[in-house]
This record gives sequence, structure tokens and C-alpha cells, in this order.
Amino acid sequence: MKYNLKTEEKKVVKEIDKAKKLHREGVKGLRGKLWRAFRDRSPESYVESLRGVDAFFSHVRKLPKKQIIDLGTGTARAIHGLSEGLMGEGLSFKGIDVVRPDQLNDLIGNEHFIETSVEELGGIDDESCGGLLSVAGALSYTASIPLSILSIDRVLVPGGILKASLSPGLGNKKWPYNERNRQIIDWLKSLGYDVSLKKVYLKKANGARIPNVVLIAIKPPLQETSAKELLEKDLESWEKQMGQISEERRK
Repeated sequence: MKYNLKTEEKKVVKEIDKAKKLHREGVKGLRGKLWRAFRDRSPESYVESLRGVDAFFSHVRKLPKKQIIDLGTGTARAIHGLSEGLMGEGLSFKGIDVVRPDQLNDLIGNEHFIETSVEELGGIDDESCGGLLSVAGALSYTASIPLSILSIDRVLVPGGILKASLSPGLGNKKWPYNERNRQIIDWLKSLGYDVSLKKVYLKKANGARIPNVVLIAIKPPLQETSAKELLEKDLESWEKQMGQISEERRK
């Protein structure tokens, strides 16, 4: 698939500068409150948005590299909670973001955070990751889908897996093919990935139901378990997984 490297790189630099300025100057009012809440996501919110992580984690454990990276980790509270639970045993976790969170040492620690963008994934070696997560994060808001997918492909081992939650776009009648999601799926498939996705609804405190797309993509070669099978396994048990994580955090 064709793209202009210089054009894509310029878009990325512009968006990173904007994000850093936003973090540096802060955001006031309701918008600021929503922005801070979005960055400080809980492990339960990850399990709900992704409709489970246990089957995803089990797949990564079978791979040569057992490192999982959270793309757009925010404060890293979610990935910290998942790493400390039973489901995270036997795996190593890192988070990336274009701005460094203030409370890293209280959570995953500086050594488990890399200040970089999904378009570059700087500081991450080729074929060093078994799994990548994106929860309404870096992949959803990337300034360059081509550069992001190529970077994802670079760092994943053969058989490595991406699991992401993506917004389908409100009012979109041709779900999941809003333009961004169409490009993400097309790019993954062009590289030979086994892709499966599911439409779900996230429940908000006020009772509203927000549409969401859960996507799994497995890097070739084909694996014993398909992307569709992994997606279905987690869909069957995600509520149980949420209860397990909540109970572990109360102890």
C-alpha cells in the first residue's frame, strides 16, 4: 500500500507537539476533567473495552517473546494493575506514550515506560514483543495509520498479536468501516495478518451505551488458534475476568 513518508512524518510531529503542549499547559473545566479521566484508566476498564484479556495473554505466553506493550498507556494505572494480577503472571509489561506520566514510580516504574509514539515505537527492538494493547489509545488517534501499522509489524514476533478497542464513529451506518478503521484493517490485512473484530457496547454510569469495536490481529504465519477463536474465548469470560481483577485489587 502506498503512502508518502515525508507527509506522514510531518503529521506525526505536529500531533506529538500538540499533545505535549496540552499536557504541559493543562486543560481546564469539563474538558480537562474528561481528559484526565481518559488518561487515568483502570485495569477493569481495559478488560471491559477489550472484552477480556485472558485468552490474549495466554497466546502471548506461548510465543518466544513474552513482552506486552500498552500503546498510549496514559498514567499506566491499567497496565500496572493487569501486570500484578494472576492473569499477568509469566509476562512482562511496558507502556508507551508521547508524554511521561507524573506517578510512574508508584505504578509500573520508569524502567517499564518508554516515551515514544506508536508511529515510531522508538527504543523497542525488532521482533521483541509478543503482544500489543491499544485501549482507545494510540492506535485510535494516530496521526499516521501507515507508520503505526508498520511499526507494530516491526516490533511483533511472528505469531505476535495486537488487541485494540476502536471507536466506530457515532452515527456510522456502515460499521466498522469508518475511514480510520477501514485503513487500519486494510493495512493489517495487506501485511498478511489474521484479523477479527466484534461490535460491542460499553456501559456508562449514566446508563448510556457507547459503541466500540474490539479488534484482534495476529501476525503471520497462521497460528493453531485463529484471531476469531481468541476473540470469542475472551468474549465468553470477560465479565468473570473483571470480577477477578476487582477482587485482586481489594486484597
